[in-house]
Amino acid sequence: MKRIGNLRIYATIFFTIGLGFLIFSLKRCQYNEIAQARIQPLSKEVDVSFTEYEINTYSDTILYTETGTALQLKSGIFVNMDNSQVLGNIKLKVREFHDAAAILKAGIPMRIRSDRNIFLQSAGMIEVRAYQEGNELKLGKAKNIEVELATYRSSANHQLYYLNDNTDWQIRNMFISKPNARKKNRLNALVALKEREDVEDLIFELYGDHDSAPELDPWRGQKWKISKDELSQEVLESIRINWDSVKIIKIDERKLIYKLTFWKTMHQFDDKPSLTKKFSVRVTPVADTDSKIDLNVVMQNRFLKADTLQKQLTDEIARVQKESDLLSSFKINQLGIWNIDKAIKLTDFVKVSVMFDFQNQLKEFQNVKLFCIMKEDNSVIDISNWKKEAIYLSPNRSMQLVVILPNGKVALVDFNQIKSKLSQAGKNIYFTTTQESLEAYLSRLSS
Repeated sequence: MKRIGNLRIYATIFFTIGLGFLIFSLKRCQYNEIAQARIQPLSKEVDVSFTEYEINTYSDTILYTETGTALQLKSGIFVNMDNSQVLGNIKLKVREFHDAAAILKAGIPMRIRSDRNIFLQSAGMIEVRAYQEGNELKLGKAKNIEVELATYRSSANHQLYYLNDNTDWQIRNMFISKPNARKKNRLNALVALKEREDVEDLIFELYGDHDSAPELDPWRGQKWKISKDELSQEVLESIRINWDSVKIIKIDERKLIYKLTFWKTMHQFDDKPSLTKKFSVRVTPVADTDSKIDLNVVMQNRFLKADTLQKQLTDEIARVQKESDLLSSFKINQLGIWNIDKAIKLTDFVKVSVMFDFQNQLKEFQNVKLFCIMKEDNSVIDISNWKKEAIYLSPNRSMQLVVILPNGKVALVDFNQIKSKLSQAGKNIYFTTTQESLEAYLSRLSS
């Protein structure tokens, strides 16, 4: 009886130890899951950089990014972490993620923490942070920032998500998709300016303000003379007209002879085509009385400035064309990462166990990271458990397996091989890889 009692004591001890080990293991797994779900950039060198703006908390501010994204901030919306009011200048840091390359570089988790078998397909993501003197800020209670996020792909059936505590995606308020009217209006105005300058007879407003006619700036203060031979009745009448625009055209630079071409557009009723009237006259530049300046040099400098403005106009058109045609409009009440996402179930894919050709030759095999890049879906799936458990792959969704090796290289498996291996019988797959530098791969992925 005494021996049976001892056995029961030993069994209780072993059970308690086993239960404790199980609880410890579960907590450790849970901790690992949380750690893997956090933002983890591949490296500081390749991480997506922030654009920084300095704003004053006393006034309303609207910020525009190169993608066409707009952020509207009211005065007094920021507070310190202890909820005390923030006054004066602050630094706002913004970055956007519009492709799989950016998501991979920044290490943004794209799986739902509560269900790791669900990943997110992004139609646009933005991160907003605020600081004052190095201290992180937050939005005050009932305060928000109005965001119009650039959207380069369809957002049908998507929802607005917030990365709570930088680990857990949570569904938030709805968003509205709308055309980028700012881009359309700005581009139309720029193209109109460009066309008027490229066509010889197109001209610009001679006495327009600088904002509406910046191309006139090189000619401000220049006096022109119309010779007596040109002073016909038509000329005298025409110079009294309030023309829409004017262009200066070179005829004989050595003799300082130029042509001023005036242009006026008159709109008609009943949707009839507009009528255009133009008038040209030969002129010569005139210096101030007793001035000893070299007019040839002056005119060369003025045309050089005009050419510079022309290039700036061309560059601005190229910049605006890169903006998105669509915007996703929503309000954020917390600083951090916001994402227009569509949830996709990994369980709809094929579950397989995988091995790679580099495994037996790599000493630091346990340190490698595996990602599934879905460029068309604009998503990156981190596959943290692939060394021990089966993973999900699809023969129907374009994807690429990317293994981050410890030597600054990546091992790649393209979609053709994935599709081919999945079509074969068996749940154990051996992949052959191609390798290249991480830098070269990221550059190619971004293009």
